[in-house]
Parts: sequence; structure tokens; C-alpha cells
Amino acid sequence: MAERLKAHAWKVCIRQRIEGSNPSLSAKHRLPLTSFPRISFMNNELIDFFKSAEDYFFRAISKECIEFPDQAVIYLTGVEAESLNLLICKENISDSKTIFTKSAQIFISQALPWTIAMCKRSFNESLQNSIETIGFEYREKGVAMFAELQQSLKLPPAPDLLIKEADENLTDWMLPLVEAFESTYNICTQYKEAHKNALLKGAKLAHFCLYENDKPVSTLTLSKNKNLVRIDDVGTLPAHQRKGYASYLISYALEQARLSGAKFCFLEASEAGLSVYEKLGFQPLFKRQYMGEKGNKILS
Repeated sequence: MAERLKAHAWKVCIRQRIEGSNPSLSAKHRLPLTSFPRISFMNNELIDFFKSAEDYFFRAISKECIEFPDQAVIYLTGVEAESLNLLICKENISDSKTIFTKSAQIFISQALPWTIAMCKRSFNESLQNSIETIGFEYREKGVAMFAELQQSLKLPPAPDLLIKEADENLTDWMLPLVEAFESTYNICTQYKEAHKNALLKGAKLAHFCLYENDKPVSTLTLSKNKNLVRIDDVGTLPAHQRKGYASYLISYALEQARLSGAKFCFLEASEAGLSVYEKLGFQPLFKRQYMGEKGNKILS
């Protein structure tokens, strides 16, 4: 049970965490500020792109996906962490009470914690009542963001750092996540296995790891679906935060994505992390609200 409670700290797996509570970059690894062009695409099209990239990632790491057509989708990863078993609602959800009740039955049968995600602007009194019916409450807000990958990112020299793709060494990729997300080795091993299975199924996931003195200290996941990419699992060991490592690693991953032909990158950030991502060229798309079971502690 203690591990189940600790698992809820994985809420930040979705709403990306960069450099702990103070995401400022060190001068040593500070990236040059770049002016990014305003996007010319319609906002609705970008939102559709975001949802497509999100769906690709979560389907890849899920054991099972259950659809409520035009209403919502369940992503069941099997990992004992609230934010990794999701019910993501569409904006036009009309039968929320039935969907929430059925979803609760599914997750209870699997003995898994779970969370509900919905667009903030679609939240109304009817949804609030449905949420209360299943014993859920407000958790936090997330911000969907995008970046157009047009300009090359020039990374400053960092001879003390090494970045590797760790698809064949997922343990190195996993290790920073344990402390970064205040999780447990067992929970993170479950998550590693979900990523391993995704790779075996042919999912286009790239796992990047930043090393200092041969020790993995920062990590992220980049998923690619056609010319769209998404960043997840940004985590840095607490002892190495506030050094700009995560921002350096993100910039490296963005450049690799651009070179591979990707046009847009998406992620979901906490409100506190917005300024960091904006410095890296990301712009907000829309806000979400997350709900979880009442009484379950979330370690921050």
C-alpha cells in the first residue's frame, strides 16, 4: 500500500517536470535565446496534432485501450501510478456519468489507480457532479504546448556531458526517474517494462539519457508519429537539478527530431514550468484539469 501511495508522485510524468522547483539554467549550459516565428497553422489543427501525438504515445505504452466512441479513451498501462492509467475525455463528452462509472469499474477490476483528464473549457456542473459520484476530486492543471521545428538549435559545447540514445539500455534511462518523480524502483521498473514492450511492438520511441562522468543524470522520451513528435518523462536527479541539464537534453532531442523530418513537437507542462518551455520555443495550446480519487495522497 505504501508503494501505491508513492506511485501518485508520478503525476508529474504527464505535466513535465524540469529542474525541480527552480528551472533556471546555469550559465555553463545556458542555451542562447532564439526568436521563434509565430505559428501560421490554425489553432484547432494544432490541437488535433497534439491529441494525435498524445494518443500515439499512450497507445504505445498501454496494455489495453478502451474507447467510448467520440466521448473518451481509457489508456491502461498496468503501471501502479495514478497518472499512467488515464481516462482522457473529449470536449463533447455527453454521458460523463456512465463513462466515469464504467471506467471506475474497469480500473477497480485491475486494482489500478487512475486519473481523469479533460479540457478545462469543457468543464461544467454536469461533469463536476459525475466526478463527485465516483468519489474523485480536482488534482491539478496541465498546459498542452507545441513548438514548430524550423530552426536549427546550436548547443553550446559541453565536454563534461554525454548524451546517448538508451533504447537498448532502458535501465540507464529509468534510473533518474526514480528520484526525479519521487517514485520507487519497483514502480519505475514497471514503467520501463511498458516502454520495452512498446519497442518490441515497433513503436517509434526514442529514449535519451544525459550522462555526467558516466552516470545517467537526466532523461526523457521522444515519441514520433509521422512528422509529429512528443516529449515525455523529463526527469533529472535532484542532486543535478538547477544546472540546465534537462533543458540541454530537451534541446538535443528537438534537434534530432528536426533532423529526422519532424515538423512539430508537443508536450504537456505544469503551469510552473511554462517559462522554461517558452524559452525553448514552446507555445501554449490549451489547459487541462486532472481529477483523482479522494483520500489518495499525492507526494510532491
